[in-house]
Amino acid sequence: MDRACTQIKERFLSMNSVAMTFGILFPSTLLSASDDDLYAAAESLVKQYDTDISSAFPSQLLSFRSCIHSQLSTKSTILEVADLLLIDYHALSSTFSDVCTVYILLLTLPVTVATCERSFSKLKLIKNFLRSTMSQERLSYLAVLSIEKHRAKQLDTSSIVDTFAQENARKLKLY
Repeated sequence: MDRACTQIKERFLSMNSVAMTFGILFPSTLLSASDDDLYAAAESLVKQYDTDISSAFPSQLLSFRSCIHSQLSTKSTILEVADLLLIDYHALSSTFSDVCTVYILLLTLPVTVATCERSFSKLKLIKNFLRSTMSQERLSYLAVLSIEKHRAKQLDTSSIVDTFAQENARKLKLY
């Protein structure tokens, strides 16, 4: 029980850290923050992700806010704002490229390590003592099949086998 409580606290602290780092991207913060506060928060984000975000990000964020201020008031989540920028106003993506990059960074950060843990659990099941000599490539393919088993079950294997047999058929003449 102590271990579970400790892990929950650690995950909460890490998620809180991510929320604090990217807090300026929330629609409510974008609408309510002053220009100086927004600029300062954007500059600290640039310092943290200096290889991904250019120094033009703070000014892009201020321009982005003023450009779509009326649409921001109808949004309540970061995903809705990202959809607005990346899908609804796709033409603005080139103008606000750093803003797009920051939203994509935030939306692709893993919330938990559950996906990684599941992958390692599957690998442990696949690569047991009897299969300890298989190649890395085959292990990777088996892991993907095992992890994505719901999609693999939807495949029509008979048509795949028939296609493979037709493409790789060798016609040998027997005399």
